[in-house]
Amino acid sequence: GFVGLNNLNKTDYLNAVLQALAHVRPLRDFFLLAGSCQQESINGHNNVETEDHNSSRKRKHSKSNNANPAEFSHLAKCFSLLLRNMWSSHRFKSNVDPHMLVQAVSVASNKRYHVGKQAEAGEFLSWLLHQLHVGVGGTRKSGSSIVHETFMGRVEVTTLIKKRRKRGEESALEILNAVPVANDDAVAVQDVDDRAGSDDEETVERKRQKRETLKTLANESVTVEEETTTETDFLLLTLDIPEKPLFKDDDGGLVIPQ
Repeated sequence: GFVGLNNLNKTDYLNAVLQALAHVRPLRDFFLLAGSCQQESINGHNNVETEDHNSSRKRKHSKSNNANPAEFSHLAKCFSLLLRNMWSSHRFKSNVDPHMLVQAVSVASNKRYHVGKQAEAGEFLSWLLHQLHVGVGGTRKSGSSIVHETFMGRVEVTTLIKKRRKRGEESALEILNAVPVANDDAVAVQDVDDRAGSDDEETVERKRQKRETLKTLANESVTVEEETTTETDFLLLTLDIPEKPLFKDDDGGLVIPQ
């Protein structure tokens, strides 16, 4: 597997992606063990230096094991053939020609990734993983192909949303209870004698003020944060880096280290 790939005029980005995928063990083993029927469907009766590695090794049970190599897309078959050529123990050259796969990529991408046309490796990797997933019979269902089983991850996104709403009686009561009050305030309103000349008139007035304060606090508009959490599946995570300068001094210069 440690062999070079010929550069077919600005296909270095493609070779870098293929070299990386060729050393991802679950993906590599799946295509190496896919069967020699792929070779026949691509090259007919031509002799190609290929070898299936670890053909007697028992594969772990998974949904991808049910895939039929004869029903693979042309791109997936070419990818499988390239991996078998790269990992063949009968090679006497230190490099492999990826011409057949490059042609399949060009056709499948409508010449978006074509010989002589430079492209971003990250974009090509995302595109190729999707094409391989569909090419081996993968569906929208999670884990329906070796690509999903190997590369599928899940990211949890937590979002905080600020909203305005009334405080509410319960929160207002908690605020009032947190304020130290006189012992007389603990007397229930219905037990207070509020007749003229009663010694409890002052207590009744404090109770009335407390009820008014409670009503005011309950109707007061406050800002609250609502938290929502969602889970999203992904095959490839990208990182968007903001442009410089990230930090500026008071004069707008780049004195602060970036």
